[in-house]
Amino acid sequence: MHEGEGAQPDLAREVIAAYSLPSLGIGAMVGLVVIYFLKFATDVLLVAPAAVGALFGAARLWDAISDPIAGHWSDRTEHRLGRRRPWLFASALLLPLGFLALWAPPAALGQPGLVAWLAVWVLFLHTALTVFGVPHRALGAELSPHPHDRTRVFAASSFTAHLGAVVAIAAVAWIERASDPRAAVVPLALGMALATGGLIATGAARIREPRQHRGRGGASLRRAFRDVWHHSRARAVLVARFVQEIGLASTLSLLPFASDYLLGTPGWTAYYLASAVAGLLLAIPIWVRLARRLGKREAWMVSVAVNLILFAGFFTLSRGDGALLLVGIFFAGAAGACSGVVAPSLLADLVDGDEAETGERKEGAYFAAWTFAEKSAIGVKFLVVGAILQLSGFEPNAEQGESALLGLRLAIAGVPVIGMLVVLGLLRRLPRMEP
Repeated sequence: MHEGEGAQPDLAREVIAAYSLPSLGIGAMVGLVVIYFLKFATDVLLVAPAAVGALFGAARLWDAISDPIAGHWSDRTEHRLGRRRPWLFASALLLPLGFLALWAPPAALGQPGLVAWLAVWVLFLHTALTVFGVPHRALGAELSPHPHDRTRVFAASSFTAHLGAVVAIAAVAWIERASDPRAAVVPLALGMALATGGLIATGAARIREPRQHRGRGGASLRRAFRDVWHHSRARAVLVARFVQEIGLASTLSLLPFASDYLLGTPGWTAYYLASAVAGLLLAIPIWVRLARRLGKREAWMVSVAVNLILFAGFFTLSRGDGALLLVGIFFAGAAGACSGVVAPSLLADLVDGDEAETGERKEGAYFAAWTFAEKSAIGVKFLVVGAILQLSGFEPNAEQGESALLGLRLAIAGVPVIGMLVVLGLLRRLPRMEP
């Protein structure tokens, strides 16, 4: 029997819409950072790629502390608004501040001061993303007890987040064509920051939390995360998502570099990104149905196998292959849509099993591990990609040599292919989930 058979989904569309609303702003903000910040920092701010990678890699050390704390504390929060909503309201203030500061360093700063500024605000932004992301995903997991409803919730949130990514793509197109990218990014960042704060506050105000879960969080921070890590199925889901995200984020961050230096299509980054997002948005409803028909694990494995083939083909890209990449990345986006829908839904199902064993509702702990895995993937991506560019002899705003072009191909295709192989191995060992 597949997930959800015999269960009647009953979660109202209005609830799903309220839950998904903040994802629009988050998708725009995170999308702009993932897609363009590395190129902005290296080509505009003239910070060394390895230094940018080191900053985001170092933020992982703080996430290893802040994510578990936020997850455990949100599980144990007792407030008239619920366990999660107080955190969401706080993030509506913190996230806009951190995001704007990251894109608007003072012009008078020299390189040491600029690196210090970025270090402070990268850390602040990651903390704010924790304050939002962990409670928000935990809330999505507990809105309904039905496995298929959970897939609907996370599918809607993923769909809305990628609509936000469309905003980020438009912002990248605007910045790439601006005569002064550093000046152009500031009003865009300000608008995104204010809109995101408003969307988070609006969504949090419209949704209500299930009262029966209050006061049932894990008694101990250490024990809560020991339970998560010792849960073999949860561990497999988390590691698979982490590895897959490294590869996908590497490709997205390098599209501006590939467009300019590898394919010879300056200014096309927005077109490539739009093609990927179009495929993703069109495929999300299909994956919701396939996950119910095939099973969540099986649908995820199919999507990874498709992307493995596509990304292997990307290694052959060279000057003049812009149209080929437009087509290929459309289907890569369509296949990649599955994990954002299925993986969190799978993890939410596993919380029920944990409750049967421990008597506790620890969505916060489980989705703190999820948030840490996703943010760690972004940090590792910056670290790996920055190192590859540095070691391959990449020179900003210059014609690249064969070594640098090989480095670009390795980062945009080789890293994802290795990741897909690892993910398939992990998912093969994951048993079929029953309702």
